[in-house]
Amino acid sequence: MIFLGTSIGNLTNEEQKRLLGMIARTLKKGDEFMLGVDLQKDPEVIVKAYKGFSDWNLNYLENMNQKLGANFIRENFTHYPVYDPLTGCIYLYLMSKVD
Repeated sequence: MIFLGTSIGNLTNEEQKRLLGMIARTLKKGDEFMLGVDLQKDPEVIVKAYKGFSDWNLNYLENMNQKLGANFIRENFTHYPVYDPLTGCIYLYLMSKVD
């Protein structure tokens, strides 16, 4: 089982075709493949939905502190989602609140 999730939506059309082509060439007789996709929505709806990823995004700072010896202070950052309706990509930024 493979879960492509939003990953396939962050690829260009050519990259998507190449990926799906590789998957098709890998499948054998009797294999099954299912791909669920969603339609592009109003940018405000997308951004609102991804604001809920704040903790998930900020956890990267804590992981870098623990695993790489960094010294980020989580409270000094804010989660900032940006949606590009032309590409359908969502970008999740961490913005510093301090210099």
